[in-house]
Amino acid sequence: MRMRNTFVITVMILASTCLPLGAVELGPVNVHGTVSQGYIDSSGNNFIEDSADGTLDFREYGINASLMLGERVTLGGQMFGREFGSVGNDDIYLDWLVAEYAWRDWLGCSVGKLKVPYGFYGKTRDIDSLRTGILLPQGVYMEYIRSSYNSAWSGSVDGYVPRAGFGGISYSLQCGVRDMDEDNGEMSRLLTGQNLDVNDIKEKAAAAAALTWHTPLEGLRVGGTWSWSEFSLIGSADSPFGP
Repeated sequence: MRMRNTFVITVMILASTCLPLGAVELGPVNVHGTVSQGYIDSSGNNFIEDSADGTLDFREYGINASLMLGERVTLGGQMFGREFGSVGNDDIYLDWLVAEYAWRDWLGCSVGKLKVPYGFYGKTRDIDSLRTGILLPQGVYMEYIRSSYNSAWSGSVDGYVPRAGFGGISYSLQCGVRDMDEDNGEMSRLLTGQNLDVNDIKEKAAAAAALTWHTPLEGLRVGGTWSWSEFSLIGSADSPFGP
């Protein structure tokens, strides 16, 4: 594990210092990428299990491609990987895959593996050109269950409705199933206090809705998110009577 981490870190440092990271056009296809490596050394809060002693197990990287078919249809996808202590394990996974039809500004639809519209950045935080801070408020954007709760195989309708003098309203409605992986360590980390070893996850259904008011005051937004999902965990838990 240590040798693999050293190799990954070395490659990322070389890539970020020797290669320009930007957009590449391959005919009609746009290719983008992002790489980040962090170091955490915390006191009084062991944020990613070993951060009180300092750790480099805090990185993420991705590459995506998009293609526009005419003025209304967009196809795209992104592969992503990360290491967050015991979560992620540098495994590469399909982050999002979308086919989008923009009929009007106020109405469009998407299908595929979509980002869940929670908070202000749930749908955009892993898009390199709109990249937000590497750590967002953890009360909303919980880092250690990010890939489990941040995407769903689903369909959605979205839009933006401007109102003169009032700003504008954007909305998103989504329905499908969340994409959860029993091997990436997220559910095990979430259930640490339950001593539960997760062997399998059965996703059943999920839905989300978001409404945002873009106020006339520059820089001020007001929004709300509703999110629901149903799934079951299969595993073993320690008890006084055995597993």
